[in-house]
Amino acid sequence: MIRRFTLLEVVVAIGIFAVGLGLVLGITSGARLRMERAEREARNRHILTQAVEYYLLVNKGSEATPPEEVFPYPDYTVDVDFDDPVLPDDCSDELNGFRLRAMKVEVFNKEGVSCGAMEVERIMAE
Repeated sequence: MIRRFTLLEVVVAIGIFAVGLGLVLGITSGARLRMERAEREARNRHILTQAVEYYLLVNKGSEATPPEEVFPYPDYTVDVDFDDPVLPDDCSDELNGFRLRAMKVEVFNKEGVSCGAMEVERIMAE
């Protein structure tokens, strides 16, 4: 004798399958969104690091703009500010024509939104 499934059993099986499929799709779409966000953050951090490296190597101060060979990101702009670092009272920030400066580098995307900022202290020739 051949046993056949009833309509109720088929509906329950389809329901269980639909719930399982929904959970799997939800998990994978959440993972995809997290992956895209991580890629964007890594790209922004890389661009910021390249800008900071350029300003650490060049000795022209804030008026220098990174050339395209070094900073090949036309959709991003770089803002750099130099300031005097906070030192103890008994310390000097200048010695033999060199001066300690605090440098803040910030990168903006084409919409003008900040992609990140980094503060670094460097020694500059006066």
